[in-house]
Amino acid sequence: MITLVLLGCLLLVLYRYLKQCHSVFEKLGIPGPKPILLFGNVAEFKSKFALDVFKDWSKTYGKVFGFYEGLHPSMVISDPRLTQQILVKRFACFSDRPACTPFLNPLDELGIQNANGELWKRQRMVVAKAFHSKCLKEIVSGVTRTSSKLLQRLEASVEDGVENVDIAGLAERYTLDAFANAAFDYDCDSLNNAQEILYRYMLAFNRSGAAENQLAGFARLFPSLTWFLQLFDTEHRQLHALHLKNMKKLIEKEKQKMAQCPENQSKHLLRRLIEGYSVSTDEDNNDVKRHLSDDELLSQAATMVGGGLGPTSSVLSFALHLLATNPDVQERLTDEINKVSQNETFDYDLLSQMEYLDMVIEETSRVFPVIPGVARTCTEDCEVDGIPFRKGMKIRVMAVSMYADETLYPEPDKFIPERFSKQNKEKRPLYSYLPYGHGPRMCVGFKFGLVLIKVALVQILRHYVLTSSSKTQIPLKTALRPFLTPHGPVHIGLVKRNT
Repeated sequence: MITLVLLGCLLLVLYRYLKQCHSVFEKLGIPGPKPILLFGNVAEFKSKFALDVFKDWSKTYGKVFGFYEGLHPSMVISDPRLTQQILVKRFACFSDRPACTPFLNPLDELGIQNANGELWKRQRMVVAKAFHSKCLKEIVSGVTRTSSKLLQRLEASVEDGVENVDIAGLAERYTLDAFANAAFDYDCDSLNNAQEILYRYMLAFNRSGAAENQLAGFARLFPSLTWFLQLFDTEHRQLHALHLKNMKKLIEKEKQKMAQCPENQSKHLLRRLIEGYSVSTDEDNNDVKRHLSDDELLSQAATMVGGGLGPTSSVLSFALHLLATNPDVQERLTDEINKVSQNETFDYDLLSQMEYLDMVIEETSRVFPVIPGVARTCTEDCEVDGIPFRKGMKIRVMAVSMYADETLYPEPDKFIPERFSKQNKEKRPLYSYLPYGHGPRMCVGFKFGLVLIKVALVQILRHYVLTSSSKTQIPLKTALRPFLTPHGPVHIGLVKRNT
Protein backbone atom coordinates (compact mmCIF):
# COMPACT_ATOMS: atom_id res chain seq x y z
CA MET A 1 0.00 0.00 0.00
CA ILE A 2 2.79 2.40 0.94
CA THR A 3 4.54 1.55 -2.30
CA LEU A 4 1.45 2.42 -4.32
CA VAL A 5 1.05 5.72 -2.49
CA LEU A 6 4.69 6.63 -3.09
CA LEU A 7 4.40 5.66 -6.75
CA GLY A 8 1.24 7.77 -7.08
CA CYS A 9 2.98 10.76 -5.49
CA LEU A 10 5.93 10.32 -7.79
CA LEU A 11 3.72 10.20 -10.86
CA LEU A 12 1.83 13.27 -9.67
CA VAL A 13 5.07 15.21 -9.17
CA LEU A 14 6.29 14.11 -12.61
CA TYR A 15 2.98 15.09 -14.21
CA ARG A 16 3.04 18.55 -12.62
CA TYR A 17 6.66 19.01 -13.70
CA LEU A 18 5.85 18.11 -17.30
CA LYS A 19 2.82 20.41 -17.30
CA GLN A 20 4.99 23.21 -15.96
CA CYS A 21 7.55 22.68 -18.73
CA HIS A 22 4.74 22.99 -21.28
CA SER A 23 3.24 26.12 -19.73
CA VAL A 24 6.02 28.55 -20.70
CA PHE A 25 4.31 30.11 -23.69
CA GLU A 26 0.90 30.17 -22.04
CA LYS A 27 2.35 32.21 -19.17
CA LEU A 28 4.10 34.56 -21.61
CA GLY A 29 0.96 35.04 -23.70
CA ILE A 30 2.54 33.53 -26.81
CA PRO A 31 0.20 31.53 -29.10
CA GLY A 32 1.07 28.14 -30.53
CA PRO A 33 -0.02 24.54 -31.02
CA LYS A 34 -1.04 22.58 -27.94
CA PRO A 35 1.74 20.22 -26.80
CA ILE A 36 1.42 16.54 -25.92
CA LEU A 37 2.77 15.55 -22.53
CA LEU A 38 6.52 14.77 -22.65
CA PHE A 39 6.79 14.87 -26.49
CA GLY A 40 5.61 18.43 -27.03
CA ASN A 41 4.65 19.09 -30.66
CA VAL A 42 7.00 16.69 -32.45
CA ALA A 43 4.17 14.35 -33.42
CA GLU A 44 2.94 16.95 -35.92
CA PHE A 45 6.17 16.51 -37.91
CA LYS A 46 5.76 12.76 -38.26
CA SER A 47 3.49 12.66 -41.30
CA LYS A 48 4.42 16.04 -42.87
CA PHE A 49 7.48 17.74 -44.25
CA ALA A 50 8.91 19.88 -41.44
CA LEU A 51 9.00 23.14 -43.42
CA ASP A 52 5.35 22.73 -44.41
CA VAL A 53 4.48 22.39 -40.71
CA PHE A 54 6.18 25.69 -39.91
CA LYS A 55 4.44 27.43 -42.81
CA ASP A 56 1.06 26.06 -41.69
CA TRP A 57 1.69 27.13 -38.10
CA SER A 58 2.64 30.63 -39.27
CA LYS A 59 -0.67 30.92 -41.11
CA THR A 60 -2.57 29.70 -38.05
CA TYR A 61 -0.76 31.44 -35.18
CA GLY A 62 0.86 34.44 -36.85
CA LYS A 63 4.41 35.70 -37.21
CA VAL A 64 5.35 34.97 -33.58
CA PHE A 65 4.45 31.69 -31.90
CA GLY A 66 5.94 28.98 -29.74
CA PHE A 67 6.16 25.21 -29.90
CA TYR A 68 7.86 22.51 -27.84
CA GLU A 69 10.64 20.15 -28.92
CA GLY A 70 9.95 17.58 -26.26
CA LEU A 71 10.14 19.62 -23.06
CA HIS A 72 12.13 22.47 -24.59
CA PRO A 73 10.37 25.69 -25.69
CA SER A 74 11.24 27.17 -29.09
CA MET A 75 10.02 30.56 -30.27
CA VAL A 76 9.38 30.95 -34.02
CA ILE A 77 9.73 34.35 -35.73
CA SER A 78 8.75 35.16 -39.32
CA ASP A 79 8.57 38.95 -39.11
CA PRO A 80 11.25 41.09 -40.85
CA ARG A 81 11.27 43.77 -38.14
CA LEU A 82 11.75 41.26 -35.32
CA THR A 83 14.34 39.45 -37.43
CA GLN A 84 16.41 42.63 -37.59
CA GLN A 85 16.08 43.12 -33.84
CA ILE A 86 17.17 39.56 -33.00
CA LEU A 87 19.99 39.15 -35.51
CA VAL A 88 21.40 42.69 -35.44
CA LYS A 89 20.12 45.38 -33.09
CA ARG A 90 19.67 43.16 -30.01
CA PHE A 91 22.38 40.70 -30.99
CA ALA A 92 23.91 40.75 -27.49
CA CYS A 93 20.77 38.99 -26.18
CA PHE A 94 20.78 36.38 -28.97
CA SER A 95 24.48 35.91 -29.73
CA ASP A 96 24.71 32.15 -29.14
CA ARG A 97 23.89 29.61 -31.79
CA PRO A 98 22.68 26.08 -31.04
CA ALA A 99 24.51 23.29 -32.85
CA CYS A 100 22.89 22.42 -36.18
CA THR A 101 23.47 18.72 -35.56
CA PRO A 102 23.30 16.94 -32.20
CA PHE A 103 26.31 14.68 -32.77
CA LEU A 104 29.52 16.63 -32.28
CA ASN A 105 32.81 14.77 -32.60
CA PRO A 106 36.20 15.77 -31.12
CA LEU A 107 37.13 19.42 -31.90
CA ASP A 108 33.74 20.14 -33.52
CA GLU A 109 32.86 22.41 -30.60
CA LEU A 110 35.81 24.65 -31.50
CA GLY A 111 34.56 25.38 -35.03
CA ILE A 112 33.08 28.79 -35.75
CA GLN A 113 29.69 27.21 -36.51
CA ASN A 114 29.39 25.74 -33.01
CA ALA A 115 31.48 28.10 -30.86
CA ASN A 116 29.85 30.76 -28.69
CA GLY A 117 30.91 33.61 -26.42
CA GLU A 118 34.49 34.92 -26.42
CA LEU A 119 35.78 31.88 -28.30
CA TRP A 120 33.44 32.66 -31.19
CA LYS A 121 34.39 36.36 -31.20
CA ARG A 122 38.10 35.58 -31.50
CA GLN A 123 37.58 33.01 -34.20
CA ARG A 124 35.21 35.19 -36.17
CA MET A 125 37.86 37.90 -36.40
CA VAL A 126 40.41 35.49 -37.84
CA VAL A 127 38.11 33.63 -40.22
CA ALA A 128 36.48 36.81 -41.56
CA LYS A 129 39.91 38.19 -42.50
CA ALA A 130 40.79 34.92 -44.23
CA PHE A 131 37.74 35.28 -46.49
CA HIS A 132 38.86 38.73 -47.65
CA SER A 133 37.79 39.78 -51.15
CA LYS A 134 41.39 39.47 -52.36
CA CYS A 135 41.25 35.77 -51.49
CA LEU A 136 38.08 35.41 -53.56
CA LYS A 137 39.72 36.99 -56.61
CA GLU A 138 42.69 34.64 -56.32
CA ILE A 139 40.70 31.42 -56.22
CA VAL A 140 38.62 31.84 -59.41
CA SER A 141 41.29 30.27 -61.62
CA GLY A 142 41.54 27.23 -59.31
CA VAL A 143 37.77 26.83 -59.23
CA THR A 144 37.67 27.09 -63.01
CA ARG A 145 40.15 24.22 -63.30
CA THR A 146 37.86 22.02 -61.23
CA SER A 147 34.85 23.11 -63.29
CA SER A 148 36.71 21.83 -66.37
CA LYS A 149 36.73 18.37 -64.78
CA LEU A 150 32.99 18.71 -64.23
CA LEU A 151 32.56 19.53 -67.92
CA GLN A 152 34.58 16.44 -68.81
CA ARG A 153 32.20 14.28 -66.77
CA LEU A 154 29.21 15.87 -68.52
CA GLU A 155 30.90 15.44 -71.91
CA ALA A 156 31.41 11.74 -71.24
CA SER A 157 27.72 11.34 -70.36
CA VAL A 158 26.60 13.05 -73.56
CA GLU A 159 28.97 11.01 -75.71
CA ASP A 160 27.66 7.82 -74.12
CA GLY A 161 24.15 8.84 -75.08
CA VAL A 162 22.95 9.10 -71.48
CA GLU A 163 19.59 10.84 -71.53
CA ASN A 164 19.35 11.56 -67.80
CA VAL A 165 22.22 13.04 -65.85
CA ASP A 166 22.10 13.14 -62.05
CA ILE A 167 23.35 16.69 -61.69
CA ALA A 168 23.01 16.65 -57.87
CA GLY A 169 25.65 13.98 -57.40
CA LEU A 170 28.06 15.82 -59.67
CA ALA A 171 27.31 19.14 -57.96
CA GLU A 172 28.24 17.65 -54.57
CA ARG A 173 31.55 16.37 -55.87
CA TYR A 174 32.36 19.51 -57.83
CA THR A 175 31.78 21.92 -54.92
CA LEU A 176 33.84 19.71 -52.60
CA ASP A 177 36.77 19.41 -55.03
CA ALA A 178 36.68 23.06 -56.05
CA PHE A 179 36.70 24.36 -52.48
CA ALA A 180 39.28 21.87 -51.22
CA ASN A 181 41.65 22.49 -54.13
CA ALA A 182 41.32 26.26 -54.41
CA ALA A 183 41.03 27.12 -50.73
CA PHE A 184 43.29 24.57 -49.05
CA ASP A 185 45.45 23.14 -51.85
CA TYR A 186 43.90 19.79 -50.88
CA ASP A 187 44.44 17.21 -53.61
CA CYS A 188 40.88 15.90 -53.86
CA ASP A 189 39.28 14.42 -56.98
CA SER A 190 35.93 13.02 -55.87
CA LEU A 191 34.56 13.82 -59.35
CA ASN A 192 36.53 10.80 -60.54
CA ASN A 193 36.81 8.85 -57.30
CA ALA A 194 33.73 8.43 -55.12
CA GLN A 195 35.85 6.68 -52.46
CA GLU A 196 37.70 9.86 -51.48
CA ILE A 197 37.72 10.10 -47.68
CA LEU A 198 36.69 13.75 -47.89
CA TYR A 199 33.64 12.96 -50.02
CA ARG A 200 32.60 10.02 -47.87
CA TYR A 201 32.93 12.16 -44.76
CA MET A 202 30.75 14.90 -46.26
CA LEU A 203 28.01 12.38 -47.05
CA ALA A 204 28.24 10.85 -43.57
CA PHE A 205 28.10 14.29 -41.94
CA ASN A 206 24.94 15.14 -43.89
CA ARG A 207 23.28 11.82 -43.06
CA SER A 208 24.14 12.17 -39.38
CA GLY A 209 22.29 15.47 -39.02
CA ALA A 210 19.41 14.67 -41.38
CA ALA A 211 15.85 15.13 -40.19
CA GLU A 212 15.07 11.58 -41.35
CA ASN A 213 17.84 10.18 -39.12
CA GLN A 214 15.96 8.75 -36.14
CA LEU A 215 19.05 8.80 -33.92
CA ALA A 216 19.46 12.54 -34.48
CA GLY A 217 15.73 13.02 -34.00
CA PHE A 218 15.76 11.36 -30.58
CA ALA A 219 18.87 13.34 -29.60
CA ARG A 220 17.12 16.61 -30.46
CA LEU A 221 14.05 15.52 -28.52
CA PHE A 222 15.97 14.25 -25.48
CA PRO A 223 19.38 16.03 -25.37
CA SER A 224 20.37 14.24 -22.17
CA LEU A 225 20.51 10.97 -24.15
CA THR A 226 22.82 12.34 -26.86
CA TRP A 227 25.95 10.76 -25.37
CA PHE A 228 24.31 7.32 -25.59
CA LEU A 229 22.70 7.76 -29.00
CA GLN A 230 25.97 8.98 -30.46
CA LEU A 231 27.50 5.56 -29.78
CA PHE A 232 25.45 4.33 -32.75
CA ASP A 233 26.58 7.19 -35.04
CA THR A 234 29.51 5.01 -36.08
CA GLU A 235 30.09 5.85 -39.75
CA HIS A 236 30.12 9.58 -39.07
CA ARG A 237 32.46 9.18 -36.09
CA GLN A 238 34.92 6.89 -37.91
CA LEU A 239 35.12 9.04 -41.04
CA HIS A 240 35.45 12.16 -38.89
CA ALA A 241 38.58 10.67 -37.28
CA LEU A 242 40.08 9.92 -40.72
CA HIS A 243 39.12 13.40 -41.92
CA LEU A 244 40.85 15.06 -38.94
CA LYS A 245 43.95 12.95 -39.54
CA ASN A 246 44.16 14.03 -43.19
CA MET A 247 43.52 17.70 -42.38
CA LYS A 248 46.21 17.65 -39.70
CA LYS A 249 48.73 16.35 -42.24
CA LEU A 250 47.65 19.04 -44.69
CA ILE A 251 48.16 21.82 -42.12
CA GLU A 252 51.58 20.46 -41.10
CA LYS A 253 52.61 20.31 -44.75
CA GLU A 254 51.51 23.92 -45.30
CA LYS A 255 53.42 25.12 -42.24
CA GLN A 256 56.56 23.38 -43.53
CA LYS A 257 56.17 25.10 -46.90
CA MET A 258 55.79 28.45 -45.16
CA ALA A 259 58.96 27.86 -43.11
CA GLN A 260 61.01 26.69 -46.08
CA CYS A 261 59.86 29.39 -48.47
CA PRO A 262 58.60 32.41 -46.49
CA GLU A 263 58.82 34.66 -49.56
CA ASN A 264 56.12 32.64 -51.30
CA GLN A 265 53.22 35.04 -51.70
CA SER A 266 50.55 32.38 -52.20
CA LYS A 267 47.60 33.34 -50.01
CA HIS A 268 45.02 30.61 -50.26
CA LEU A 269 42.55 30.26 -47.42
CA LEU A 270 44.49 27.77 -45.33
CA ARG A 271 47.57 29.99 -45.21
CA ARG A 272 45.43 32.97 -44.25
CA LEU A 273 43.96 30.96 -41.38
CA ILE A 274 47.44 29.95 -40.19
CA GLU A 275 48.78 33.51 -40.36
CA GLY A 276 45.60 35.19 -39.14
CA TYR A 277 45.17 36.55 -35.64
CA SER A 278 42.65 38.31 -33.45
CA VAL A 279 43.39 41.43 -31.41
CA SER A 280 42.27 41.85 -27.81
CA THR A 281 43.21 44.11 -24.91
CA ASP A 282 45.03 42.84 -21.81
CA GLU A 283 44.69 44.09 -18.23
CA ASP A 284 47.22 46.87 -18.96
CA ASN A 285 45.15 48.09 -21.92
CA ASN A 286 47.73 46.82 -24.43
CA ASP A 287 46.75 45.21 -27.71
CA VAL A 288 47.48 41.48 -27.79
CA LYS A 289 47.62 39.44 -30.99
CA ARG A 290 46.43 35.85 -30.77
CA HIS A 291 46.64 33.22 -33.49
CA LEU A 292 44.36 30.22 -33.64
CA SER A 293 45.60 27.35 -31.48
CA ASP A 294 46.51 24.10 -33.25
CA ASP A 295 43.19 22.57 -32.23
CA GLU A 296 41.22 25.66 -33.27
CA LEU A 297 42.97 25.76 -36.64
CA LEU A 298 42.31 22.07 -37.23
CA SER A 299 38.67 22.48 -36.24
CA GLN A 300 38.10 25.43 -38.58
CA ALA A 301 39.73 23.65 -41.51
CA ALA A 302 37.94 20.35 -40.91
CA THR A 303 34.56 22.06 -40.51
CA MET A 304 34.91 24.10 -43.70
CA VAL A 305 36.15 21.27 -45.90
CA GLY A 306 33.46 18.63 -45.77
CA GLY A 307 30.77 19.59 -43.31
CA GLY A 308 30.22 23.15 -44.48
CA LEU A 309 29.79 22.65 -48.23
CA GLY A 310 26.41 20.91 -48.37
CA PRO A 311 24.37 24.12 -48.73
CA THR A 312 26.54 25.30 -51.65
CA SER A 313 26.09 22.09 -53.64
CA SER A 314 22.34 22.13 -52.90
CA VAL A 315 21.92 25.66 -54.28
CA LEU A 316 23.80 24.61 -57.42
CA SER A 317 21.63 21.49 -57.86
CA PHE A 318 18.41 23.41 -57.35
CA ALA A 319 19.53 26.18 -59.75
CA LEU A 320 20.32 23.68 -62.52
CA HIS A 321 16.95 21.97 -62.00
CA LEU A 322 15.09 25.29 -62.19
CA LEU A 323 16.99 26.38 -65.30
CA ALA A 324 16.24 23.06 -67.00
CA THR A 325 12.52 23.45 -66.26
CA ASN A 326 12.35 27.19 -67.06
CA PRO A 327 13.86 27.56 -70.56
CA ASP A 328 13.00 31.27 -70.83
CA VAL A 329 15.06 32.06 -67.73
CA GLN A 330 17.86 29.84 -69.01
CA GLU A 331 17.92 31.66 -72.35
CA ARG A 332 18.12 35.09 -70.73
CA LEU A 333 20.91 33.98 -68.41
CA THR A 334 22.85 32.41 -71.26
CA ASP A 335 22.58 35.64 -73.26
CA GLU A 336 24.02 37.57 -70.31
CA ILE A 337 26.89 35.11 -69.91
CA ASN A 338 27.78 35.33 -73.60
CA LYS A 339 27.56 39.11 -73.54
CA VAL A 340 29.68 39.67 -70.43
CA SER A 341 32.25 36.95 -71.04
CA GLN A 342 33.07 36.41 -74.67
CA ASN A 343 35.92 33.92 -74.28
CA GLU A 344 36.82 30.90 -72.16
CA THR A 345 38.72 32.89 -69.53
CA PHE A 346 36.95 34.97 -66.92
CA ASP A 347 37.69 36.34 -63.47
CA TYR A 348 35.96 37.51 -60.30
CA ASP A 349 35.21 40.94 -61.74
CA LEU A 350 33.42 39.46 -64.76
CA LEU A 351 31.34 37.23 -62.50
CA SER A 352 30.39 40.30 -60.49
CA GLN A 353 29.02 41.99 -63.62
CA MET A 354 26.44 39.25 -64.25
CA GLU A 355 23.40 40.80 -62.56
CA TYR A 356 20.85 38.32 -63.87
CA LEU A 357 23.03 35.46 -62.64
CA ASP A 358 22.74 36.97 -59.16
CA MET A 359 18.96 37.17 -59.55
CA VAL A 360 18.74 33.51 -60.58
CA ILE A 361 20.78 32.36 -57.59
CA GLU A 362 18.83 34.55 -55.15
CA GLU A 363 15.47 33.38 -56.44
CA THR A 364 16.69 29.78 -56.34
CA SER A 365 17.48 30.23 -52.64
CA ARG A 366 13.96 31.56 -52.07
CA VAL A 367 12.10 28.85 -53.99
CA PHE A 368 14.32 26.20 -52.40
CA PRO A 369 15.45 27.75 -49.10
CA VAL A 370 18.59 25.71 -48.52
CA ILE A 371 18.95 27.52 -45.19
CA PRO A 372 15.27 27.49 -44.12
CA GLY A 373 15.90 29.64 -41.08
CA VAL A 374 18.38 30.88 -38.52
CA ALA A 375 18.54 29.50 -34.98
CA ARG A 376 19.73 31.44 -31.94
CA THR A 377 19.72 30.88 -28.19
CA CYS A 378 18.45 33.67 -25.96
CA THR A 379 21.28 34.51 -23.53
CA GLU A 380 19.28 36.68 -21.09
CA ASP A 381 15.68 37.52 -20.25
CA CYS A 382 14.57 40.41 -22.42
CA GLU A 383 11.67 41.99 -24.27
CA VAL A 384 11.79 42.95 -27.94
CA ASP A 385 8.97 45.00 -29.47
CA GLY A 386 6.71 43.88 -26.63
CA ILE A 387 7.54 40.17 -27.12
CA PRO A 388 9.01 38.47 -24.00
CA PHE A 389 12.00 36.15 -24.41
CA ARG A 390 13.54 33.98 -21.71
CA LYS A 391 17.14 32.94 -21.15
CA GLY A 392 17.94 29.54 -22.64
CA MET A 393 15.01 29.61 -25.06
CA LYS A 394 15.75 28.58 -28.65
CA ILE A 395 14.73 31.19 -31.23
CA ARG A 396 14.00 30.14 -34.80
CA VAL A 397 13.85 32.88 -37.40
CA MET A 398 11.97 31.03 -40.14
CA ALA A 399 12.89 32.48 -43.51
CA VAL A 400 10.83 29.82 -45.28
CA SER A 401 7.62 31.31 -43.83
CA MET A 402 8.55 34.79 -45.07
CA TYR A 403 9.39 33.42 -48.53
CA ALA A 404 5.87 31.98 -48.74
CA ASP A 405 4.24 35.27 -47.63
CA GLU A 406 2.33 36.70 -50.60
CA THR A 407 2.54 40.23 -49.15
CA LEU A 408 6.33 39.98 -49.46
CA TYR A 409 6.64 37.71 -52.49
CA PRO A 410 3.56 37.69 -54.76
CA GLU A 411 2.95 34.32 -56.42
CA PRO A 412 5.50 32.69 -54.11
CA ASP A 413 5.29 29.27 -55.79
CA LYS A 414 6.61 30.66 -59.08
CA PHE A 415 10.27 30.95 -60.07
CA ILE A 416 10.69 34.62 -60.98
CA PRO A 417 14.32 35.83 -60.82
CA GLU A 418 13.23 39.39 -61.71
CA ARG A 419 11.79 39.81 -58.21
CA PHE A 420 15.44 40.21 -57.13
CA SER A 421 16.22 43.09 -59.44
CA LYS A 422 17.63 46.11 -57.63
CA GLN A 423 14.34 47.98 -57.96
CA ASN A 424 12.21 45.12 -56.65
CA LYS A 425 14.53 44.35 -53.74
CA GLU A 426 14.28 47.95 -52.57
CA LYS A 427 10.51 47.55 -52.24
CA ARG A 428 10.84 44.75 -49.66
CA PRO A 429 12.12 44.86 -46.09
CA LEU A 430 15.82 43.95 -46.06
CA TYR A 431 15.33 41.30 -43.40
CA SER A 432 12.66 39.42 -45.35
CA TYR A 433 15.43 37.58 -47.18
CA LEU A 434 18.27 35.84 -45.33
CA PRO A 435 19.86 32.99 -47.29
CA TYR A 436 23.12 33.46 -45.36
CA GLY A 437 21.73 34.90 -42.14
CA HIS A 438 22.28 38.51 -41.07
CA GLY A 439 24.26 40.38 -38.48
CA PRO A 440 27.52 39.39 -36.74
CA ARG A 441 26.86 35.66 -37.17
CA MET A 442 26.09 35.90 -40.87
CA CYS A 443 27.75 33.09 -42.85
CA VAL A 444 31.35 34.21 -43.17
CA GLY A 445 32.11 32.19 -46.31
CA PHE A 446 28.99 32.78 -48.40
CA LYS A 447 30.83 34.81 -51.06
CA PHE A 448 33.25 31.94 -51.55
CA GLY A 449 30.30 29.59 -52.01
CA LEU A 450 28.78 31.96 -54.56
CA VAL A 451 31.99 31.83 -56.59
CA LEU A 452 31.72 28.02 -56.77
CA ILE A 453 28.09 28.23 -57.88
CA LYS A 454 28.63 31.00 -60.43
CA VAL A 455 31.65 29.39 -62.07
CA ALA A 456 29.78 26.10 -62.49
CA LEU A 457 26.64 27.72 -63.92
CA VAL A 458 28.64 29.86 -66.34
CA GLN A 459 30.73 26.94 -67.56
CA ILE A 460 27.79 24.56 -67.96
CA LEU A 461 25.55 27.06 -69.76
CA ARG A 462 28.35 28.00 -72.14
CA HIS A 463 28.52 24.43 -73.36
CA TYR A 464 25.06 22.94 -72.83
CA VAL A 465 21.37 23.61 -73.10
CA LEU A 466 19.64 22.18 -70.04
CA THR A 467 16.35 20.37 -70.62
CA SER A 468 13.82 18.29 -68.74
CA SER A 469 14.23 14.56 -69.19
CA SER A 470 11.98 11.54 -68.75
CA LYS A 471 13.15 11.27 -65.13
CA THR A 472 12.99 14.94 -64.19
CA GLN A 473 10.85 15.38 -61.05
CA ILE A 474 8.27 18.18 -61.08
CA PRO A 475 7.88 19.18 -58.34
CA LEU A 476 11.29 18.19 -57.05
CA LYS A 477 11.21 16.23 -53.80
CA THR A 478 13.39 17.68 -51.03
CA ALA A 479 14.81 16.63 -47.65
CA LEU A 480 16.39 18.28 -44.58
CA ARG A 481 19.97 17.00 -43.99
CA PRO A 482 19.98 19.28 -41.93
CA PHE A 483 19.90 21.98 -44.65
CA LEU A 484 17.39 21.70 -47.52
CA THR A 485 18.69 19.40 -50.22
CA PRO A 486 17.26 17.28 -53.04
CA HIS A 487 15.80 14.07 -51.61
CA GLY A 488 17.41 11.97 -54.29
CA PRO A 489 18.93 12.32 -57.77
CA VAL A 490 18.21 15.49 -59.75
CA HIS A 491 17.83 14.31 -63.34
CA ILE A 492 18.12 16.77 -66.22
CA GLY A 493 18.89 16.43 -69.93
CA LEU A 494 21.89 17.97 -71.70
CA VAL A 495 22.13 19.14 -75.31
CA LYS A 496 25.54 20.27 -76.45
CA ARG A 497 25.68 23.79 -77.87
CA ASN A 498 27.19 24.56 -81.24
CA THR A 499 30.49 26.32 -80.56
